[in-house]
Amino acid sequence: IPAPQQEREASTSFDETIKKIQRPTQIGVNGLLCDLLWSDPSPDICGFYENGERGISYLFGRDVVDSFNRCFDVDLVCRAHQVV
Repeated sequence: IPAPQQEREASTSFDETIKKIQRPTQIGVNGLLCDLLWSDPSPDICGFYENGERGISYLFGRDVVDSFNRCFDVDLVCRAHQVV
């Protein structure tokens, strides 16, 4: 999890990265778009782990969500879909 200064620096580059995504676009099997779409939260882990169940992207723990929320001054993250 990034330190507070790293979080502030990361927020600028993350914002810029998201804004630069060309739309429409194809989603590959790895990379930023793949992870934004297919990564899954897990209450049972800390940090990131490969998503063995889905076979693509990563699982992430509450600590990752808390760090993201602090970094981007967000109160809540809602998922829009879940593939089963």
